[in-house]
Amino acid sequence: MDVKTKKDIREKVKRKPAGGKDRMWIVSYIVLVAVCVAIYFLLQFRVFGLLGTYRSLLQRLALAGILVSIVFIVTKTVEKIVTRRSQTKKISYNIIRLIRLLSVFIAIFIVITFLFAKWYTAAVSLGLFPLYSVSHYKHRSPHSLAGFILLFELRIESAIASR
Repeated sequence: MDVKTKKDIREKVKRKPAGGKDRMWIVSYIVLVAVCVAIYFLLQFRVFGLLGTYRSLLQRLALAGILVSIVFIVTKTVEKIVTRRSQTKKISYNIIRLIRLLSVFIAIFIVITFLFAKWYTAAVSLGLFPLYSVSHYKHRSPHSLAGFILLFELRIESAIASR
């Protein structure tokens, strides 16, 4: 009966070949970046003249695709590093799940950022801020972050108008 020590197990794990799935994912994300860059420049140089008003939306989506792909490339690279350096499978599994969750949140944030022109409109459409009229906050102190933002915008507009 052979007893294995932690040192033997670590050496066995280090000798284990790197996963081909991670490389496949990274290569596919790089291809997606190249496709999104090509689409962006084709739209920029107006190769497709039939798109009309949708051209700017498609350009923003192409840029969002580029950034999301870069986020996923970084995620896969960090996952690879975590699996190599981790001592136990349980910890590496939990860390990888957390990394993937954060990368999905960042990807959603990027897409929302590129789809909407202003942050306040994006936040209102997602239901993060209540939609109040600007006149509601003219004579009152802000009760929420939305009110503070509206008051701040009013002060900036009045400062610009007074110049």
